[in-house]
Amino acid sequence: MGFRLGLAWLGYHSWMSARTRLPIVLAAAVLLSAVSCTQEHVGQRLLTIQIELDGDVVFQGIRGVPDDMPNGEMWKVLGSVSFETTGTGGENAHIGLSVEAVTGTPVISLEGDVVVRIKHVDREMLLPIPLERLSLKQEGKSFSSWFLEEVEVQRIWGVLRRRRAN
Repeated sequence: MGFRLGLAWLGYHSWMSARTRLPIVLAAAVLLSAVSCTQEHVGQRLLTIQIELDGDVVFQGIRGVPDDMPNGEMWKVLGSVSFETTGTGGENAHIGLSVEAVTGTPVISLEGDVVVRIKHVDREMLLPIPLERLSLKQEGKSFSSWFLEEVEVQRIWGVLRRRRAN
């Protein structure tokens, strides 16, 4: 009896005949399947964003994005990536460290053959983005965490736009 009462939400009552219950159970099954079909499962891709200077990876960050994000829009996450230094960089690397006058925030400037790569596993999601210079600001008080300001992200977008126009 307790099991039957537990199924009352499906339209099953002991006083109902099988003929009366069948349409109610079928309607509930159709409704539940319709709800589950409209909710698409969206997973995540883990992107690795690398910043190279003169052929050496000097900064690297990781960011999750929705599975259904088109490759051409992945550059938009660059502003929300926390980059860490990799400890590499050639002896001839042009890395400048300065302090922003207003906020006192350290800024690293990379000059030379700067390339931004966005990868998923080992596959490049966008063609490498070549730049002549790039600046990253310190995030918080940690010298191991850096980010790209919106100005730099927009400059990268400009390079991508010009590439698409050609």
